[in-house]
Amino acid sequence: MRLTARDEERFWAKVEIRRGVNACWPWLAHLSRDNYGRFGVGSKVYDAHVIGYRLQKGPIPKGQLVRHTCDNRACVRGKHLILGSNVQNTADKVARGRHACGLTHPATVFPARTVQKVKRLGELGTSYSQIESKTGVSRSHAWAIVNGRNRGPCKPGEKP
Repeated sequence: MRLTARDEERFWAKVEIRRGVNACWPWLAHLSRDNYGRFGVGSKVYDAHVIGYRLQKGPIPKGQLVRHTCDNRACVRGKHLILGSNVQNTADKVARGRHACGLTHPATVFPARTVQKVKRLGELGTSYSQIESKTGVSRSHAWAIVNGRNRGPCKPGEKP
């Protein structure tokens, strides 16, 4: 990606540069569904924190990702951005409670006892929020189980 002087000018116009030693510099323009800033360069769109890193710290080596130390996905302040591997980035997400795992992961296969309990609660008219709090199964998974869209546990030798 090649940034022009015009790209840099457009980028900084969309950043709120706050005073303070540890203040975040939030992205003020378009945010993704996951609250990451998005910025167009030419015909492509990039994460704003990646552009912020490049402008403030330089190129990003192949195989490296730009990570936030501040846990503010809209922040583009170079001081809050570090490089790391995909493994480190995933560890950040897990530590911050934003990584789907266990009963919230889309590919989860549920124990038969859990599926039976969810189905029984659904038949009783229990809300999906209540099912989630009683079983730990996400509302979307509970809906899928109650409505027959998720078979629950696989038979031995069967793929999920």
